[in-house]
Amino acid sequence: MKNIRPIFVAYYYPPAGGAGLPGSQRSVKFIRYFEMAESLHVLSINPAFYPDTIRLDFDLPLPINEEILIRTGSVDLFDRAMVLRHRVKNRLQGGLGQGSTGKKQTSHTVNQESDIKNRVSLGMKIKDFIHHAYYSPDMMAPWIPGAVKKGVDLVEKNRINIIFATGSPWSSLVAGRKIALKTGIPYIADFRDPWIGNPFFKSKGIFLDKRESKTEWSIVADAALVTVNTDPLRDEFLERYPWLNPEKIITLPNGFDPSDFDGLEDMDRGQPDVIDSEKVIIAHAGFLYGKRDPGPLLSVIEELHKKKPDIASRIVFQQIGDVSLNYDMASRFDFLVKKGNLVLFPQMPYKTCLNMLVRSDVLAVIQPGTRTQVPSKLYDYLCINKPIISITPHDGALGRMIRENRLGFLFDPQDKDAMAVCLTELVEMKKNGLPIIADYPHRDAFDVRHIVRLLENKMADIVNR
Repeated sequence: MKNIRPIFVAYYYPPAGGAGLPGSQRSVKFIRYFEMAESLHVLSINPAFYPDTIRLDFDLPLPINEEILIRTGSVDLFDRAMVLRHRVKNRLQGGLGQGSTGKKQTSHTVNQESDIKNRVSLGMKIKDFIHHAYYSPDMMAPWIPGAVKKGVDLVEKNRINIIFATGSPWSSLVAGRKIALKTGIPYIADFRDPWIGNPFFKSKGIFLDKRESKTEWSIVADAALVTVNTDPLRDEFLERYPWLNPEKIITLPNGFDPSDFDGLEDMDRGQPDVIDSEKVIIAHAGFLYGKRDPGPLLSVIEELHKKKPDIASRIVFQQIGDVSLNYDMASRFDFLVKKGNLVLFPQMPYKTCLNMLVRSDVLAVIQPGTRTQVPSKLYDYLCINKPIISITPHDGALGRMIRENRLGFLFDPQDKDAMAVCLTELVEMKKNGLPIIADYPHRDAFDVRHIVRLLENKMADIVNR
């Protein structure tokens, strides 16, 4: 019986791509295959308010599944205050004049300047604190008030009976909880990433860090159900909140959607030439930043040039997407760029990127230093059904998933000898005309259609309690 009337609180939704693509994809994949819902609503932000890191290239025709999409704006009072302050400061400085007084500097004036610097330093600390407090739990916080107001109105006018709020950004979860508390309907808190304990988390100071920990605690405590996208993340929640009923938290992996690959065979014209019958094309799709560094694999290719140049000359690593590492990858691996072993493509529209992956030989996942995360690209890789090279710790979420489900080649970032052997074997297969294929026995378990059925059943249980 179709008695579920959910609202998805999702900051990222098409056309949000770039850094927002994994969030957009998860919501779209879930909504596309809902069957038990009497109605579907999505509460998101107006694309005009997305930050610059969010590309608007995830161009899907909406609605996906007859969902009603509501966009809200965002009022950033802190930003407005800073703009006003800057204007006033410029006007005052223009009135007082600029330049040196021509007076000789004395010890008294040096002390005065020191006092001024101390006051400026204290002022900056206060400003930083106010900045971090205002943008809490994240930079999307200014969206929360408008989202809550609109969400409450939607619940009351459309008889919505359950909320599914997905983060990051964590502002979506805060908004979802506030809507639930104001309307009295249950909500599901969906964690696509770890919040507290995230390896990419930057401290805002003891006070604000504790406040964010308390916010996560409140979201988990008040939720009717908590969903996470990996088993290790679920284990981490149960360890951090020992009072949490294990039945209240379940794993919903991102999964792959076969419909994403419809029509790829018609996209060959105008695409980058990535097919080479003589070379092994290894492709990585997505943003490389922080600890997501392909350096270990690229270093192995460099070493192969010294030891096995014939093998090295037949390997091409393609990076499809932006790169923001603590070094310039093109300069650091200039030798590989010149030899054609390293090819850097800019961020591509989602469908274009998928087409490039389909035309490659091997797909790469770079995930060192994280214990609870599995990149969403892995599920697209599984749907493509090509060999996967994953560079990640064996005991992390990705390593565990690969080992338990036999999903390709797994290498610790330091295990360069094993990587060299693998690359050599792949090249030899290609040279000898042998097909480079994958056979993943548990692949169908990650079909998003099965995952959505689980979510629908859980929603029905909550609504019918």
